[in-house]
Amino acid sequence: MTTGHARRVVLGLCALVCALSPSLAQAPRTALPGTWDTVNKIDAQVKQMRATGQTMAALALCEQFLVDNPNAEWMTGTVVDKAMACLVELSPTQAQREELCQRVLKLYPSVPWYHAAATFHLSTGYLFSGNGFKEDFPKALAVTQGKFEQYLGKLPGDLYLLHFAGLYEARALGRMGKHEEAKAKMANFIAKLPAALRSNDTWAAWTDILGAAGDTAALQSVAKLGYVCCDYDTDNLKKAIDRCAAALRLGGGPGPGVLFTRCQDDPTLTNPLAKVALPEVPKPDEWLQAAGKDAQAQFLVYLATGQIDTALALSKKQLAEWTAGDEKKLARVMKNVACCFKAKDLSLKRANAFLEYNRTGEGEDPLPALEAELKAAKEAPK
Repeated sequence: MTTGHARRVVLGLCALVCALSPSLAQAPRTALPGTWDTVNKIDAQVKQMRATGQTMAALALCEQFLVDNPNAEWMTGTVVDKAMACLVELSPTQAQREELCQRVLKLYPSVPWYHAAATFHLSTGYLFSGNGFKEDFPKALAVTQGKFEQYLGKLPGDLYLLHFAGLYEARALGRMGKHEEAKAKMANFIAKLPAALRSNDTWAAWTDILGAAGDTAALQSVAKLGYVCCDYDTDNLKKAIDRCAAALRLGGGPGPGVLFTRCQDDPTLTNPLAKVALPEVPKPDEWLQAAGKDAQAQFLVYLATGQIDTALALSKKQLAEWTAGDEKKLARVMKNVACCFKAKDLSLKRANAFLEYNRTGEGEDPLPALEAELKAAKEAPK
């Protein structure tokens, strides 16, 4: 960027701050309505402005909408994406990017989605040398510290920006060698946001932290919990199986990891993961309070605390309430039932058989057998 261009960016930022500051605004304006029609119009205007070199004006337009609609859920999120694209275009160097992101953190705490996007952009750069940044773990910690708690309850529970605010703080602590603090942050993260038990990013961060700390026993326990809770799709299953196999290898050479992988198709083999205890987790009642009314989060709490029968009962209740036409909801519930098989067996064999039976209607339904096993286990003398 030329000196003249850089000077114009600085002057433009000053003008933008003045325009958005209530105390400095010269005249009242009409608030932009929080509707998808408005968002679509902004999208067209932003594209035109950026194409004609008016990116600063495009950013100002986005920020006007965000100030007027700080909590319009995915409408706010859509405009945040456009604002961040403008911000990136206006700041080709790390120093300029840091300045613009810090400006967002200073001026927009009342727009959590935008604030979290700036936090994510900076922390990604500092942790992974992304976005043209140089690696800097202390800066990553500084920008993420306390942000998860700040955003919790203000952002959707399944939004990646909320998740990474917590995960990146823990990762930063781990990369700085503060292993016990990093472990505590991860425990706090899942305790307050049980919906994150389904996310591969949660397990990747936690196992990386434990691996760096050299805590093999905890690594195996967390890898097992990640397997129990992971979603039932090809990508998440592969990553969970690979993490378990890698963790088991640390404890006894390649054999246990290979055997665990073989057990996914042959549950008659002795599964080495069965000997691994699950990690200490919050008390079920307290954890369910954190889950709130989120049925998926409740389901994950039941799985994580070994209440597979309750998790299955919840899924069957959802299945009974399913109405024809909502295929997405049906698919979600069917995957949850498959997860119950996975948690019980530590294998994919019967889970896959259940899904195949319900896909084709052929063969034998393994669900009654699972229900009988869970009932017998619950009634068995302790």
